[in-house]
Amino acid sequence: MRVWRREWKTADGSKVQSDVYSYRFMFCGVLQTGSTGLTNEREANRFVKDLKASLMLSQANAAVAGGRHPTKAKNFTIGQACKIYYDTQGKNTRNEANAAYDFDNLGWIENQLGANKLITDITGGDVARLVQARKAEGSRKNPGKPVSGATINRTVIELLKRVFHWAEENEDIQGLKRIKWRHLKQNEAGPRKRTLKPVELAKLRDASGFKETEDFRAAFEFDLITGHRRENFTDLKWSEVLWDQNIIKVIQKGGDEHIIPISAKMREIIEAQKDGTGVPYHPEYVFTFVAKRGSSSAEGGVARKRGERYPITYDGFGTWWTRLCEKAEVTDARIHDIRKTAGSNMNAAGGLKAAQVGMGHADVATTAKFYVDVGQEEMLYILNKAADAEAANRPVSGVTTKSETEVKQG
Repeated sequence: MRVWRREWKTADGSKVQSDVYSYRFMFCGVLQTGSTGLTNEREANRFVKDLKASLMLSQANAAVAGGRHPTKAKNFTIGQACKIYYDTQGKNTRNEANAAYDFDNLGWIENQLGANKLITDITGGDVARLVQARKAEGSRKNPGKPVSGATINRTVIELLKRVFHWAEENEDIQGLKRIKWRHLKQNEAGPRKRTLKPVELAKLRDASGFKETEDFRAAFEFDLITGHRRENFTDLKWSEVLWDQNIIKVIQKGGDEHIIPISAKMREIIEAQKDGTGVPYHPEYVFTFVAKRGSSSAEGGVARKRGERYPITYDGFGTWWTRLCEKAEVTDARIHDIRKTAGSNMNAAGGLKAAQVGMGHADVATTAKFYVDVGQEEMLYILNKAADAEAANRPVSGVTTKSETEVKQG
C-alpha cells in the first residue's frame, strides 16, 4: 500500500519531484493509478486504504444484489467466498500490511477465475492455471524478474486453500472438488541469511552519504543494535520509549507486543534526538531529519521548509539506504539484512535463545532458520578452535590415561 512522489527531468537535465503523492495498485486484475492529492505520506496511505475498501464494498454489493445471503444459496461464487472470507478473517488480522496484501491477491484470484464462477466448479486444473498465470506475470516489485515459488505459494495456493477450508467449515458449502494442494505447491529457495559483514559495515560508514546524513545514520545504528523491523524503528514514538522502566515497547508484525531493554548505546542514540535543552526534535516521533531543501505543495503552500525537521518515513529510509549502498559499493544488501545482522550478533553474544527474545520471535525455529548465520570466517575460527581442543585432549605418547588404566583393570 505504499505511495510515492513522481519524479521527472526538466529541460536542463535536473530532477524535479512532485509534492503530491501518487498511488498504484491492482484490484481484480485492473491497474488502479492516480494522484492522492495529498502531500503527507501517512495521509496518502490512508487515502489508498479507504479507496481499496470502497472498491471491495462496491464489488460485494453487486455480487449479492439478489438479496439472499450468499452462503445459503446453491450458486455460491468464488467472488462471494473471497468477499466473506476477507470480511470475517482477512481484514481482522492484527497486521494491517498483511490484510492489504491478502486483499490485493484475493482480487487477483477473483479476476483470473471469474468472480461469478461457482466455488464448487473450481478444480485442481483451475488452480494449476492460476499458478501459471502468476508465473507469467513475474515479480510485481521488480518488473522483468521471475516471481519466486514462495510468493506463488503464499499469494495463490495457500490463500485459496484457506478460502476453500473456510467455506467448507464455516458456511457448510458442500460439493467442493478435492484439490491436491500439496502437489501444486512450488519449490521454494532456501532462507536468505545475508548479514552485513564487518568490512561492508566499514564501507557503509565511510561512504560520503553516511557522514552527511547524521539523522538517518542514527536510525541505522539503532536498528543494528535492536534488530527492529523497518516500520518499527522509522515510526518509533516517544510514547514507546519508557524511560522509567528502561524499556522500549512496540507493536510488531502480527500485532504482538515486543519489549526490549534500553542499552547504554541505545540510550545515547535516543538522547541525541533532542535539542540542547533536552526537548525532543519532534513531539511524537523519535527519528527525524533536517530538510536540505524546501518544497511547495500543489496548492501553493509550503509542504516542507528547508532547515526544519520532519519524521523519517518508511520509504524515506529506503531511498537513503539505496543511495548509501551505491556510494559505498555494497551490493545485494537489503534493509532487512540490518535486522538479520543484529540477530546474528545477538546469537554470537548470548546464544540462540537470547537472539529469539531480542528479535521478538514466538518460535526459536524462526530465529534459527532465518536470522542465525555462520559465515566462512566464523566457520574457520570454529574449526581451528575445535582442532586446538582436540589436540589439547589428545593423550601424550607413552603415557597411559586414567580411563585406559580403568579399562585394562576391568
